[in-house]
Amino acid sequence: MKAILSLRNTLAPFFLTLLAVAMFGLTACTEQDVPDPEADLSEEAAQAATEAEVEASIEDVSEVTFEAMDLTDPASMRRDFPAEDRMITDCATITHDTATKTITIDFGEPADSCRNRRGQLVSGKVIINYTRRLYVPGATLTVTLEDYYVDGKHIEGTKTITNVSESIRDNISLNTTLTGGKVTWPDGSFATREFDRTRTWVRARHPINDEFHIEGSMNGTNREGQSYSMTILSKLIFKRKCRRQGVRIPVQGMKLIQRDGHSDLYVDYGDGQCDYLITLTRDGESRVIDVRDYRPQ
Repeated sequence: MKAILSLRNTLAPFFLTLLAVAMFGLTACTEQDVPDPEADLSEEAAQAATEAEVEASIEDVSEVTFEAMDLTDPASMRRDFPAEDRMITDCATITHDTATKTITIDFGEPADSCRNRRGQLVSGKVIINYTRRLYVPGATLTVTLEDYYVDGKHIEGTKTITNVSESIRDNISLNTTLTGGKVTWPDGSFATREFDRTRTWVRARHPINDEFHIEGSMNGTNREGQSYSMTILSKLIFKRKCRRQGVRIPVQGMKLIQRDGHSDLYVDYGDGQCDYLITLTRDGESRVIDVRDYRPQ
């Protein structure tokens, strides 16, 4: 009996040490090897915010294009809009060469301090070549940017826009392709994108209630140089009344962002409220963020 007690006393420290080592290893594994879901999703939030910023910048170019087409067309179907709803201000110069069917919107040099209705500082040119007026089915526009900057971001790319509406009385559906799309921030970092998608202008009785619905997919690289693709799962909806309030991102719809080595990221823009709140979902885990908190500088 004494021998057994002696053996137990001898082995007790050994087992305690072994237990301590095991617990330490478990703790170390828990703290070091298992990623923090909250921190990891913050990286995804930054990715979603950058993607939204690029989306908004490209969409703004479309708005400038459509306004210029209207302002130079005496027979425009578009109703008159209050000045506060327009992207093009008096500091920009619009020239229209009817012989070559070319429209140029010149926002001047950076030193000219030309600001749009949202208060953004704009410089450079948007050049539009068209075959027919925008509202005519079959019309094609080619939009190029020349030294075009918005709030210090250099925006590049060539858009080809084709009216694929069946009738002039329908909502206007435009097939849009973007090649060489690129947004470069003042710190030299950049994101690229190319796409082929459809943009439908849903006209309301009062123009402030007009909506723009976007469907399709795109691919590009983010500011870290990672390739990714984006697929619109349910149409992205931009509302004119929300843009008047300064909300430049979609306010409804869902898209899927896929990157090599990362889980699928679902981005839900909500139910149409004019806000910057989006819901991110990855691996069944969801989080609501305000895009402005992650807006790239």
